[in-house]
Amino acid sequence: MSVAAKKHSGLKRKFTVQAAPGSEVYLAGCFTGWREREIPLKDDGNGNFEAEVELEPGVYQYKFIVNGNWMLDLDNSDITVNGMGTLNNVLKVEETEN
Repeated sequence: MSVAAKKHSGLKRKFTVQAAPGSEVYLAGCFTGWREREIPLKDDGNGNFEAEVELEPGVYQYKFIVNGNWMLDLDNSDITVNGMGTLNNVLKVEETEN
């Protein structure tokens, strides 16, 4: 599974993951209160899922949920141990210059 968090314009971040077409894919993190169904990713019909999220500058932890399974962003090597003893990805959002 290929996963990526890519910088988009401004403070928006585009999160993408590849999964089987028709999968249920969500993004969860400290910015959603870790609610599992807060941010659904849209499938392009070929198994490429994406969602764009606007985030204020800061440091955020997150994971993808694919068909009920919590998954790390394998393309983001910035990880930390969470309070449950498992790993979360870390995303640092910085002010952009205009």
